[in-house]
Amino acid sequence: MKTVSNVNPNGLSASEFRQYKVVCAALWGYYHKADISYSNSVRGKGLLDQCKAPPYVPNTFDCSSYVLYCYKVAGAPSPASSGYDGQVSTATLWPVGKLVGTSTYKLANLEPADLVFYAAGTPHGGNSEHVSIYISDGMVVSMGGESGPNVVSIETEKGYTAGVYGIRRYPFGT
Repeated sequence: MKTVSNVNPNGLSASEFRQYKVVCAALWGYYHKADISYSNSVRGKGLLDQCKAPPYVPNTFDCSSYVLYCYKVAGAPSPASSGYDGQVSTATLWPVGKLVGTSTYKLANLEPADLVFYAAGTPHGGNSEHVSIYISDGMVVSMGGESGPNVVSIETEKGYTAGVYGIRRYPFGT
């Protein structure tokens, strides 16, 4: 699965279908961004209570909790080392997935639902400061501020002067 354009979900494996659903959940948030505010204080049970599938619209996330939401409502395995306990950050997301790109990545190697990590300068603690969901064609869905989830170019993510720190791919089960 390399692109979400013209996808026929009926022809996908169970794993590919969960991957597709992660992207759909991310785009669902984008199309309802007026209802979603930014906060990095929602964790634990408060975060998990918001992880309900559309048509429910959650109300507040930061970047890493938005990623967790998209994976959870898609029925995909947790991308966080802490599992689905609601304690998520870029630090719990980074070590789990398989590295598929660094700051010198190639777009052709990316797949929908890969997580793109960014740094504003030197990554703190050997980690990134922001994460977004790759959707296709060089674009990501990013929950990076009060304007809610936005679709932006992987290259022009706001405020992250060091740019892409790394890109990781997560298992979607069998």
